[in-house]
Amino acid sequence: MNKRRWISYFAVGVMAFVWFLGHNPPWSRLEGWINKQIPVEIQDVTGSIWHGNVDSLQYDAYTVRHVGWRLVWSRLLGLTPTIALSIGQGSDALIGSALVSQPEDHTLSLDELRLSGRLVDLQPLLGAYISGWHGQFQVVSDSIEYVLHNKIPQISNTEISVHDLTIWGETLGRYRAVAKSSSDGEMVIRLNDEAGVVGLDGTVRISKKGRYQLSGLMTLPAHLEKRFAPLLRQLGRVKEPGRVTLNIKGTL
Repeated sequence: MNKRRWISYFAVGVMAFVWFLGHNPPWSRLEGWINKQIPVEIQDVTGSIWHGNVDSLQYDAYTVRHVGWRLVWSRLLGLTPTIALSIGQGSDALIGSALVSQPEDHTLSLDELRLSGRLVDLQPLLGAYISGWHGQFQVVSDSIEYVLHNKIPQISNTEISVHDLTIWGETLGRYRAVAKSSSDGEMVIRLNDEAGVVGLDGTVRISKKGRYQLSGLMTLPAHLEKRFAPLLRQLGRVKEPGRVTLNIKGTL
C-alpha cells in the first residue's frame, strides 16, 4: 500500500475520531475526573468537547457564572492545543477571557488574559485580606505561565488596576500594579497611585523560592494616618507625619 493511501486512511481516521468526540462527549466521566482533581461543583454543561458552556462553577463559597470554551483550531498547526475561555456575561460579577494551553508537560499557560469585576465579589476567595475593601478591578496580561512545583508563575506585561478604591468607608481613588518576570525568574511588581488620595510608590520583589520584599513610600493626610494606624504599622514605619516607609519581608 503506497504512502499516499496510508495518509488518506489516517486523515479519515482522525476526522472520524474528531466527529465521535464532538458528538459523543463523555461528560459524566469528564466531570467526575475534574471533581477528583479540583473540589469544584459544575452545573448545567452544554455543547461538546470542542466548544460549549457551563452555567456555573462553584469553588468553596465562590461561584463563577457562564463559562464558555472553544478550541482554537489555528493553534493546532503549532502542535499546542489551545482553548479560548470566556467567563461571565452581562451583569455577572466576573467578566473575562483568556487563551489556555499546555505548551509543555506540567506547564499551564494563560495568554491574552482579561478580567474585570468588583473587589467585594472576591472576598469569598481572599477573605480577611480585603475585608472592607470596595471598588472595581481590572486585570490585563499578555502571558502568565505556571509550572507545577514552582512557587511563582512567569509573567509578561501584566497590569492590575483598581478604580474607586474604598477601604473601611474611606474613598482613596485609583491605583495600579504592573508585574513582570525578570530573566532569572524573579517577579517584580511596581505599585503606584493614579491621582489617589493616598500616594503610593513601591516595589514588590518575589524570588523563585517564594521570598518576597515590599519597599517604597506611602503618603497620606493626617486623618487617614490616624484611621489606618493599625494597617500602617504592619506595612512599615511612620518616620514623619504623613509619610510611611514601606518595608515588609516574608515567604509565600
